[in-house]
Amino acid sequence: MSENYLEERNKFFENAKNDLQGVSIDKIFYLVEKAVKTNNPKLLKYESLVSIGAENIGKKLKLEDLKHLLTKVYTIWWNNWLVPKCQSNTSFQNDTLNEIIRENDCNPNLKNLEDDIFEVISYVYGNINQNALSFSGNNFLLLDVNSMFSGKQFIQYCDARIYLNIKLKNLPLLAEKFVDNAITENAPLLFKFARSDKRNDNVVIYSRYKDLEKIVAVIEKTKQDNPELFDGCKVRNPLMATYKEYMGFGEEPLKFGTSYNSIRADILKKMYSVLSKKYKNDKDYLSKNNMQKCFEKTCKKYKVDSKEFYKNQDETLENELKIEKK
Repeated sequence: MSENYLEERNKFFENAKNDLQGVSIDKIFYLVEKAVKTNNPKLLKYESLVSIGAENIGKKLKLEDLKHLLTKVYTIWWNNWLVPKCQSNTSFQNDTLNEIIRENDCNPNLKNLEDDIFEVISYVYGNINQNALSFSGNNFLLLDVNSMFSGKQFIQYCDARIYLNIKLKNLPLLAEKFVDNAITENAPLLFKFARSDKRNDNVVIYSRYKDLEKIVAVIEKTKQDNPELFDGCKVRNPLMATYKEYMGFGEEPLKFGTSYNSIRADILKKMYSVLSKKYKNDKDYLSKNNMQKCFEKTCKKYKVDSKEFYKNQDETLENELKIEKK
């Protein structure tokens, strides 16, 4: 967190108050109640919650779909990072990823590039800038444009996440437009997108509060110039707030290594564990009052705001900042 974190955070929420719609607690209670009454905790699993309303037509992006994007990104980092670093005037332009692979003497044993896409790209990009492009869990492709996150833990810099629900076929071109617009706007953009269509939040954008205005400008410009790429883009995930009617929003968890969705899924699962035991002995136990008490107690344990579920707990934030200043 930066020294001006709380000031930057408060400024964002003040400016965003007319565009930010919070999480529906009634929907949260409905999901928990349904899981308890049907004795089905799988409804509250992370994988289930991030798949609600997903396109989910059983397809994946192939290497062929990503060639143009990867070639562009590779060339950008070659020219803007590796060449200056080596104090060389060498210019490197490629038309296809195959040329990139040959130039880097990539592993010749990789015959099926679609099946080995992760290994191929990791090999190629790892020799240039391992933080420029890499893969994270759940088949996500991570892109870093102008940001200060490289080689750092997200929690040191990232304050919030923006989520988009984009059709699979539109992801490669959307990512390419994001890269172009981030460079044009000099916006510190760190984002990842999924290779499959199984999630309702298949684009994740990381940001600090002080940079959010620039990041949102990149998204809005991309949407204005290419509205077809945002066809069907709507917040389907019940765990996150809605920003500007089509972006999902949530604060970065205070615990490093925990995602926004997973920590909230854990809250729902903990509620299920407590409420299901009570429900066995008392079928009238699932009143809104009892649900609310359980919800507030569980949120406090996980340092999440029970009134504004997409936020971290204010009291915890202030304590964290005091610890950092010591």
